[in-house]
Amino acid sequence: MSAPGSTPTAVRLALANRVAARTRAQLGPECLAVAAYGSVAHRAARQHSDLELVVLTTDDVPPKEIQQVFRTQNVETRVI
Repeated sequence: MSAPGSTPTAVRLALANRVAARTRAQLGPECLAVAAYGSVAHRAARQHSDLELVVLTTDDVPPKEIQQVFRTQNVETRVI
C-alpha cells in the first residue's frame, strides 16, 4: 500500500505545480498560463509516465528564453 499523495499522478501533479510556479515567477506577466496535459491531466499517470506541460506566453518572450527557464529547472523542453 502506498502512502497518501504518492501515486504516480499525485507525484507528477506536485512536480507540475512546482515547475509552473517557477516558470510564472521567472517569466513574470509575460507568462499567461501553464497547464498539464496528457495522462497527468487526466489523472491516469503510471510509474513511467512523463509530465507534459504547455506554457502560453505573450509574443514578447522568445523561444530561447522559455527553453532557458526550463533548463534551469532541469526540465527537457520542446518549444513549438
